[in-house]
Amino acid sequence: MDLKKIKIKIHFFFKIVLFRTRFLFNKEHFVIPELAFDSDFTVQLASNTDDFEGAFKLIHDDAVQKKLHFAQPSGLMCPVHSVLPLTATIVVKYKEAVVATAALIQDSKVGFYSEKYFGNEIRELRQNQRQVHLEIAHVAIEKGFKKSTVALLHLMIKFAICYAKRQLNFRSLIMSINPALESYFSDLWQFERISPIIRYNSSAQSNLILMQLKLSKESRRNYRRLIPSLKYYQNPALFVARRDNRFKYPELPQGQIIYPVMTPKMLTQFCLKQSQVYEEFNLQTRQYFLEMYMQFYGFEQMKPFLNIESEIRIREYRLPIQTKVSVRSGAEYIHGIMRDLSSTGCYFEIPGGSLNQSEKVYLTFKIGELELSVHASPVWQNRNQHIRYGEGYGVKFDNPLLQISEEVKTWSTRLHNKAASSH
Repeated sequence: MDLKKIKIKIHFFFKIVLFRTRFLFNKEHFVIPELAFDSDFTVQLASNTDDFEGAFKLIHDDAVQKKLHFAQPSGLMCPVHSVLPLTATIVVKYKEAVVATAALIQDSKVGFYSEKYFGNEIRELRQNQRQVHLEIAHVAIEKGFKKSTVALLHLMIKFAICYAKRQLNFRSLIMSINPALESYFSDLWQFERISPIIRYNSSAQSNLILMQLKLSKESRRNYRRLIPSLKYYQNPALFVARRDNRFKYPELPQGQIIYPVMTPKMLTQFCLKQSQVYEEFNLQTRQYFLEMYMQFYGFEQMKPFLNIESEIRIREYRLPIQTKVSVRSGAEYIHGIMRDLSSTGCYFEIPGGSLNQSEKVYLTFKIGELELSVHASPVWQNRNQHIRYGEGYGVKFDNPLLQISEEVKTWSTRLHNKAASSH
């Protein structure tokens, strides 16, 4: 065993001793509030107009209360990230009323919400960890439940962990919080602080830190060993692992890691009529927004947005996915992970593998219900210069795979049909 592994084991041993000592002398700190087990709660992703209106109203009221935003006539606040299909919006309902919300933001050309405060730290995460991160942001709780904030945070953090791990296969959660909450997130959930304190305006309550929760198998296994209690109401690791019918997770087709539930009608309502969010987009964000939604809904249904554009040139969108791919290069077979896909090409990671860029490759993969095979030519190699992906290759298909566009257009419809049948 090398010296580095020995140091890690020693460090973790002392961490266990520290945590178990703290647990013995302050068990109440680790007890999950009784309200978090109330059967009148349900936790799911927003999937219809009522869900999003409830979430955007909470975000608006929270921002006005904190003096971060002026009150809007509509009473709604639609953050930029929340109207992108890469973002999923958690809604916690109590007797069918939305009482808490949080956005789960994936990395994109728009970046993370916290990046405007922690640009250097986010860049280091992308460059050094070489893994996909999911950000928890826009946390808001109905004023009548403010005294129950800890219980509602437990519900949302559990949903975020399970969604990130089991359905997206992501290995990291990040979150910017007030330093007053650091003990809660570090002791109960094992988030680690990865930034200094910053102040984003003159208010005394405007301090922020950036925290990260690693979701690797080893990290989660170690997490379960820290707190000695075997009672699920006294151990957050067991609380997360416990099956709970109040938590309703979406069923995503093979490869899908995005949640495109906003219809063109909903987009028009929230982005153009009830807020000025679309007007606040810069040119790059508008282009990205339109390229994504054109992929799902086509030209005709996105006309309300296209009719007010003059500078946008719509390009083919590379769909973020996560699916296994088999790459045949000559007589060699290499297995990798496909990270983006369009009808004309894709990008895949093959850590430790290498291709002869002058030779064609043969790809086999599955997306949704489609099993596809195609010859392709390597166009570029990523040797860590593209910080959002691990090492791998971008390739161009010999023949366009037009079935991909048709499959992707069904994703939103399937999600809506499942949501409608569950109500």
